[in-house]
Amino acid sequence: MGVNAASGTEDRPVLFVDSDRVLSEALVAKDIRAQLDRRRTEMQGAFAHRGEKLRKEEEDLVKQKGILSSEAFEAKVMEFRQAVEAMNKDVETKMSELEVMYGNAIAQVYDKIQKISELQAAEKGASVVLFMSRGQASYVDEKADITEKILETLNKDLSRVSLGN
Repeated sequence: MGVNAASGTEDRPVLFVDSDRVLSEALVAKDIRAQLDRRRTEMQGAFAHRGEKLRKEEEDLVKQKGILSSEAFEAKVMEFRQAVEAMNKDVETKMSELEVMYGNAIAQVYDKIQKISELQAAEKGASVVLFMSRGQASYVDEKADITEKILETLNKDLSRVSLGN
């Protein structure tokens, strides 16, 4: 190890973690994605059912155009539009809630990765752990790559994080 002339401190190694690999292969990340997919599918089913009801209401409304007075028809059209707006707002709200849940769950994963990285840095005497895509690094020495150790520890210590309700 050399001495850094500018700071007078010993040079310490830099470690590397392939973020893409960790986030695609970690059991907890796969589980979070599966939970997200299930929630999306459930929501799509519920909203498809509501959408179908609205389509039937629209068909009924079209049939009533010649029967109802123009005032009554306009009132029903307004009511229908409000129902459509309410559904669209519900879709937007639920999708936003799902994004927040995902963000909270993945934040727990990042926190755990950071803790594992800190332990690895202390163990190897490293001053920096880079968590980035392999494609962003022009070269990574095999000895500096701790991706496998991060994955192994993450899979052992954190196999599931709930998205919540």
